[in-house]
Amino acid sequence: MAPTGTGRTLRRAREQAERLLRYYRAHGAAGAVRRSLRELGERRWPATRAYGQWLADAPRVRAVSPAGGVPRVSVLVPVHRCAPDLIEGLHAGLVEAQPGDWELCLFDDGSGDPALTRALERLAAEDTRVRVGASPTPGGISAATNGAARLASGDVFAFLDQDDALAPGVLHQVAEAFADPTVDLLYTDEDQVTGDGERTAPVFKPGPSPLLALTFNYLTHLCAVRRRVFDALGGLDPGADGSQDHDLVLRVMELARRVVHLPVVGYHWHRSEGSVSASSTNKSWAYEAGRRAVEAACRRRGLPVRSVEHGPLAGVYDIALRPPAPAPVDVQLHGAAAGRRAGHRCLEQATT
Repeated sequence: MAPTGTGRTLRRAREQAERLLRYYRAHGAAGAVRRSLRELGERRWPATRAYGQWLADAPRVRAVSPAGGVPRVSVLVPVHRCAPDLIEGLHAGLVEAQPGDWELCLFDDGSGDPALTRALERLAAEDTRVRVGASPTPGGISAATNGAARLASGDVFAFLDQDDALAPGVLHQVAEAFADPTVDLLYTDEDQVTGDGERTAPVFKPGPSPLLALTFNYLTHLCAVRRRVFDALGGLDPGADGSQDHDLVLRVMELARRVVHLPVVGYHWHRSEGSVSASSTNKSWAYEAGRRAVEAACRRRGLPVRSVEHGPLAGVYDIALRPPAPAPVDVQLHGAAAGRRAGHRCLEQATT
């Protein structure tokens, strides 16, 4: 009798566990962890066929109708030297696929492109949900995102890159989650879209974990933050550019009353040749910014950290803790053991 799907899955899991155990015996725990992370980083989705089948079978993000009682979501998009039709397409995608109360805040980071400026102004004139602003000179992605936040009127900020896209209906689901006044931070699952439109490399994320977020930024996209918390933190830190999203998540987690994982593939990350999504070596400076953000978070939290170093994969960080100082131990002897010779024998046995 052929094994069932569950049987095959269990058999593969057992085989992987046996391989990992053999590697552990030969190279120790650290070597086994490094090997597991390396295999995870090198894994490729075979022509997206497995994920494509999953998408065909998976439930869609549910359709929703606009409803009252939920906060407005302001989508913050820093804009820099992109083709006008890219921003027009981003806006059209939101209009077509995102019901509910949202607004699009576009801030041009000193692009100096008259055609782009005209396109932004035209969108704002045609759609009252679009707000635009600009800086005369480039200030970086954090400054541009903060500029977009200053344009916003919503109680919730969602972050979107200029060349990426959102899943249909996801903004209303975000708004519904933030209707709970204790929710301050939310993130969804995500995938990547290749140049020919194939969806690949899905990331199905675990639940909230401040400790895991220290070792790498697993939240990434889509991420949404309550405005009150964002403002209390002073927004994004321009000094953290390159890993500004990781730095923000770490700081928000320190203030958030509740963090929520919305288990839908809500964000489609465009895979371009120069992006971090396409290659972990394109922006090594971004990972160094991430290391500094983790180091700063450890200091804020008073953790006894000896060092924060780059881990076995780009964007993963090794945190070495200082061992605690040895505590004094009191030994009380009673009865026959309390005699001088017996006491010495007990102490010798306890310390050898």
